[in-house]
Amino acid sequence: MKMLANFFKEDCHFFNYNLTKMLNSFFYFLRRVPLIKRMISEQVYAAYGLKSALGVILTIFSISFSFLKKVLFLIVIVALQIFLSTFVNKGTISDIFSQINPSMLQQGAFLWFVLVVIVYGFYNQFSVLITQKMIKFYTEFSLSAPQFVLGQMFVSVLKSTFFYLLTGVFYGLLANKPLLGLLMPLSYLAGNLLLFVFCRWLYMINFSTVMRRWIGLMATVIFLIIIGSFYYLGWVASLTNLFTSWILLPAWLILTYLSFRAAWNYPKQHEFIQKTIRQSFSFYETTTNDTQKNNQYIGQGLKMQSQLQVNTDEKVSNLKGSEYLNALLFSRYRQVFNKKIRYMLAGFSVVAVFLLVLRLTNVDLGLDEAATVRLLPFLFFVMYFLSFGKQIVQMLFVNCDSSMLYYPFYRESDTILKGFTYRLRRTFQYNSLIILSIFFLFILLQVLNDFYLSWQFFGTLLLLLVALGFLFSFHELFVYYLLQPFTSDMTVSSPAYKVVTWVFYYFAYMNSQVRVTGVLYVIVVSVICLVYVAIGLVVIYRVAPKTFKTKD
Repeated sequence: MKMLANFFKEDCHFFNYNLTKMLNSFFYFLRRVPLIKRMISEQVYAAYGLKSALGVILTIFSISFSFLKKVLFLIVIVALQIFLSTFVNKGTISDIFSQINPSMLQQGAFLWFVLVVIVYGFYNQFSVLITQKMIKFYTEFSLSAPQFVLGQMFVSVLKSTFFYLLTGVFYGLLANKPLLGLLMPLSYLAGNLLLFVFCRWLYMINFSTVMRRWIGLMATVIFLIIIGSFYYLGWVASLTNLFTSWILLPAWLILTYLSFRAAWNYPKQHEFIQKTIRQSFSFYETTTNDTQKNNQYIGQGLKMQSQLQVNTDEKVSNLKGSEYLNALLFSRYRQVFNKKIRYMLAGFSVVAVFLLVLRLTNVDLGLDEAATVRLLPFLFFVMYFLSFGKQIVQMLFVNCDSSMLYYPFYRESDTILKGFTYRLRRTFQYNSLIILSIFFLFILLQVLNDFYLSWQFFGTLLLLLVALGFLFSFHELFVYYLLQPFTSDMTVSSPAYKVVTWVFYYFAYMNSQVRVTGVLYVIVVSVICLVYVAIGLVVIYRVAPKTFKTKD
C-alpha cells in the first residue's frame, strides 16, 4: 500500500507540473500577441498567487470535465443502444423516443460494459504507449522511469474507476437500478486489470509490428461478430439482467481482488515497462520526423533537403556577395522546381486535352463571355494553391537562412534588402509560368469555341493574372521577412504568422465565393494586390533589417 500511495503522490506532482507548464505556455502566448504583449511583463511568470488561483480553478474544471466526459460517453452509448434496438426490431424513427425507459437504460449499461470495458479496454492495454509529457517529467526530476510509468498505469485505471463510481450512482438512479453504482466501477476495474495482465502477456511475446496489426484486426472482427450475435439472437435483454443482478456482485468483488493481485504481481513487470519505454522512444522519434516533414509551415523545405544537387553554373559563378549565395541556392534546387513545373504543365495539358475532346465530340458547354467572366474570381484560389511562394520560403529558411542568420554580415540591411529583391524576382519568374499556362488555356478555349471572347476580356484577364502573380510572389516573402516565424529546431514560434496564414487562406477561399464579377472585380482586386505589394516593399525596406533575425 505504501508503493500505491507513492504512485498517487507522484501523480499529484505530475498534475501540478503539467498545470504549471500550461499556465506558463499561456502567458508566453499572450506575450507574443502584438497588441497584448505590452500589457504583460515578464514578472507574470513569478506571480505565484495568480498561478495558484488559476491552478485551483483549472483543477476544479479538470475534475468536473473528467466526470462529465464519462457521463457523455455513457449517454452516447445509451443512444446507440436505443438506435440498435429500434433497428433490430424494425421500428421507425418515431419509435426511438418511446423506447426510453428504465429497461432500455439498463441495456445501455450492458452495452457500455461491452464497448468501454472489454473492447476499448483491450485496445487501450494492448497498444500501450507512454506519453511525451511523462517522459519529460521523469527525466527532468530524475525519477525512476519504470516505477513512474507503472504507477501511472495503475493510477489511471483507479482514477477512471472513481469517476465511473460517481457516474454509476447517477445513472443507477435514472435507470431505477441503484446497484449500477457498484457494478459499473467494479466491472470497469476488474475488466481493465484482467486485460492489463492478458495484454502484457501478448505484448511480451515480441510480435512484429505487422503481426500486432493483424491481431488488432482479428480482435476487431471478433468483437463485431460477438456484438452482432447478441442483437441477432436477442440475447441483450437476458445478458443485461445477468449483468445487473445482485448475484454477480460477490463475483465482481472477488474478480477485482484477484485481478488486482495478478496485475500487481505480474512476473515480468520490469521487462514490460522497459520494453514500453524503448518502443515509445522509437515511436516518437519516427513520428517527430514524419510530423516535421508533413508540417504545412516547414514540411516542404525539409523534404527538399534530400533533393539538393551540387552543380556548376557559369552564370552563378560570375556573381558576387548575397546575389551569388541566393543564385547558388536556387541553382541547386532547380530540379525540384522543374519537377513541380512538369507536374503543373501535365495538369494543364490534361485540361487542354479535355477541352479538345469536348470540342471534337461536339459537346455544347453553353459558354458565353458573361459565364466565362464569372470564372475569374476562382483564379485567385487557383493561384493560391499553385504558387511557388510558400515552397520557396521554406526552402530559403531550411537550407540557407537557418544557418546564415547567425552571421552578423548576413543581417546587415544591405544584404537583407538585396536578398529579398533577388528572391522576389526569382519567385515571380516561376509564378509567371502559372500565369502563362492559365492564359493559354483561355486562348485555347477561345479558339475551340469560335472566338466567342472579346479582346477586352483578355486584357482584363492579363491584368488580373499579372496582379495575382505579383501578390503571390510577394506575400509569402513579405510575411517571412517581417515576422521570421521559424526557430532553429524547425518549428513556428510566431502566433501572428499562423493567424496571417489562415486569414490569407480564408481570403483566397472567399474570392472563389464572391458574387461580384466582371471588370469591376478585376480592377478592385488588381488595385488591392498592386497597392499591397507597393506598400509592402516600402515596409520591407524600412522594417525587415530589424525583424529578419534568428529565433530561439
